Amino acid sequence: MDIKTLWKRVRPKRQPTSGTAITVDGITYKSQDELCEMWRRHYQALLNEQASESARYDSNHADILCKQLSDIKQLSNSSDDPTNTLLEPFSINEIANTCKGLPNNKAPGYDQISYECVLKHSVIIPLYKGKHKPRNLVGSYRGVSLTPTLNKILEKLVLNRLKPWLAHKEFPPPLQQAGREKTNCVCLTYMVLEAIRDAVFRGSKVYGVFWTLKNAYDVINWQGLLVKLWNLGIKHKLWNLFEHWLTGSTAHISTNGEASSVFQISRSIKQGGLLSTFYFLVFYHDIHSFVRRGSTQPLTFHNRDISSPTMADDTLLLSMTPRGLQTMIDNAYMYGRLWRLEYSPSKTKCIVFGDRKLKHIDNYQWFLGDQRLEIVTSYNYLGIIISGDGSSQARTTTMANKGYANLGMLKASGFHSEGLSPLTCSNLWQRLLIPSMLYGCEVWGDLPKRELNVFETVQKRIGKHIQGLHRRTHDEIVRGLLGWTTIAGVIDKCKLKFIYKMCSLPPDNLIKYIFLSQLYFIIFAPQTVDMKSYTYSLWSVIIQHDMTGHVLSYLTGGTLENKKLWSQIVDQAILTHEQRRWKAGLVDKGAHRFLRVHESLRPSVLYSVIKCKMECRKSLMNTVRLLAYPEKLDNADICTVCGQEYTDTVEHYVMRCEGIVDSRSKAWDNILDTLDCEQEVQLLSSTDQVFLDTILSKKILYLMISIIT
Repeated sequence: MDIKTLWKRVRPKRQPTSGTAITVDGITYKSQDELCEMWRRHYQALLNEQASESARYDSNHADILCKQLSDIKQLSNSSDDPTNTLLEPFSINEIANTCKGLPNNKAPGYDQISYECVLKHSVIIPLYKGKHKPRNLVGSYRGVSLTPTLNKILEKLVLNRLKPWLAHKEFPPPLQQAGREKTNCVCLTYMVLEAIRDAVFRGSKVYGVFWTLKNAYDVINWQGLLVKLWNLGIKHKLWNLFEHWLTGSTAHISTNGEASSVFQISRSIKQGGLLSTFYFLVFYHDIHSFVRRGSTQPLTFHNRDISSPTMADDTLLLSMTPRGLQTMIDNAYMYGRLWRLEYSPSKTKCIVFGDRKLKHIDNYQWFLGDQRLEIVTSYNYLGIIISGDGSSQARTTTMANKGYANLGMLKASGFHSEGLSPLTCSNLWQRLLIPSMLYGCEVWGDLPKRELNVFETVQKRIGKHIQGLHRRTHDEIVRGLLGWTTIAGVIDKCKLKFIYKMCSLPPDNLIKYIFLSQLYFIIFAPQTVDMKSYTYSLWSVIIQHDMTGHVLSYLTGGTLENKKLWSQIVDQAILTHEQRRWKAGLVDKGAHRFLRVHESLRPSVLYSVIKCKMECRKSLMNTVRLLAYPEKLDNADICTVCGQEYTDTVEHYVMRCEGIVDSRSKAWDNILDTLDCEQEVQLLSSTDQVFLDTILSKKILYLMISIIT
């Protein structure tokens, strides 16, 4: 079962995703007809500018846009196309390759052709955003547009031809990381944190404000977008095509099997549309130059501007002075008034980096228009919690609790010792729960040992839970039976693969430039670099796992292994280090017998048997628990079966206990029947330790299932 299928089966067990009553202006809508009509009114109002909104925006700028758009329409009749996108007809190969690239399992539009779009009518489906938002509020839902297929194919063809021309135009701008090849939110967070860390290391404070647009895609003004497309260089025939796609759209709402009446749309770019990201990047591409106007000391790093990094509409403004930040906020506010955008007040927060004691935080104040902005000590930026004082405790607590929460969610689906097989549970932990709990660990830096132990405790508890092991079972035994590395090993693996990702970014990517610059300074001028920087943390992992040669080869010669080979090298390096650490831990805790029986850090052979023969599960799991029990007890215990004292649990039940003589004799007979005479004599003449190790070895351990019942 893949992860996508798993979520489809797990989520319905949690809570309903449709049919929820919605409250608007004190009125609660419950029936399907009422809900459908309510959603129609909501989206009709949202996707068309209302008269009451005009007071919030600059009316003079709107008049200027209308005049510009009128002039552009007259010029657009020319046959010239600077992009050459529509100069040649689309070839059969282009269309075939585009169709091959269309994803499967996507909801169709109103035409019921699988993979969304034809013409300009769309079906809007309200989808719950999640993240524990109230289900009875319209703001907790996102309207995703499904549009017909043939038009989507044409959009893809045009976009594919347009991309090379856009690259020469340096579009999107360097600080906008959405829509870029191979980059992601973690890469952008790395650049932001590294730039801030460097400024703080050099004795400065950094002042920042996070903001996100309110209903970003839903309120994009078409007039402004068309003007910006023209100014970008998209003109004449291609501009006319974009105007045709944008204007004259209609939609209807579909929810819980009910369809609303059709309504007109006069603004917005469709959420889920193929061109939507491109449209938004065009509309928002000038925000960086606009907010820097008149600002004093915007944040720079390695002579590059880092003052307004963005991921789509998630924007962070950074300045070295409080006044400079206020200037940037004022510019952003003016930008919103000009281009008819609003900022989400609940997500617009200020933060001060580098003030560890937070003594003067009450002295700061920043305003967005006439609204004073809240100052916070930490913020969830692109899914990663960052703190103004550089601490990581809040993030560690939040992410560890996330691991426990996911465990609780999966228990109902058999994620326990009496449900799914241990190997299946192990795969779910490694493929689903760990990535969720450790999201962004590549840019966590060096975690304090006490915080790392928090994550190790989560893994240990989950390992015991899915195997049904005793609470006193050693951590190394818990992990050894499942073949798990430590959480520290998982984080190191993520960091090494992140290094490859950074090196494989396109050469013109700003994040790659920052990363390589930092790496060069660390290697060739370490005295100039903060040894606690995020890049230095990555470099330390490279040194720890003896991979400096690979990185130096790339830095000096530009050669880098392919992704598959790099992954294999990383996996082997981590396994070698973790195996050595695992064995040392077993020796330190006196688990010598377990190490003799289970020699390497890989899943127990018994779990493979359980996965194939679930009818043997109970007996085999009891045998595993016996093997995992502490080898020597601190104080002698009394056997509940035979009443004798013992200090070695495994030895007593396998060799001494008089209460299970018949079962043990039967098992001995089964074992001896599998051996030839020479092997039988060798086994019976061996010492107790060798005899017990042989009995517990993977070669004949499965024959012992009749002992423990």
